[in-house]
Amino acid sequence: MEEEVKNRYVLGVIGALVGALVGAVPWILMYIFANMMYAILAILIVLGSFYGYKLTKAKIDKKLPVILSITSFISITVTMFVIIPMAYLVQEGHGFSFELLTSLYQYDEFTKAIMTDYVISLLFCFIVIGGIIINLNKQIREGVDSKDIKLISQNAS
Repeated sequence: MEEEVKNRYVLGVIGALVGALVGAVPWILMYIFANMMYAILAILIVLGSFYGYKLTKAKIDKKLPVILSITSFISITVTMFVIIPMAYLVQEGHGFSFELLTSLYQYDEFTKAIMTDYVISLLFCFIVIGGIIINLNKQIREGVDSKDIKLISQNAS
């Protein structure tokens, strides 16, 4: 029985990570094609992480906020430092190459710009996660059934 719970947690974490990366797609598209960063789209990363976790039917308990925080952090980090720069390289016609990716980070202007956007994104994401954690913990304490737990509820203060 304990092994099944552990397997569900692992599956839940994988689902949360996949969901977070799917939630990052609108953010990537806006960043690449509109040349703008909307930190508010970090909400979609957290939402994607939650619904990816929930889709696996993993146990929803006090570990969930930690899982959402970690998977959102990983998604933002991978998106900012790997996916977005690679998308820029492909868009500019340079192709898909990790050698070019590493050479991009030799330019101070690029590194400063990406780090600034990264810090802003993390700050906004953790603000969003803070509100979600409060709401989730409240629902878990009240004994809300796993299938009825929502990230944003109307009665959340």
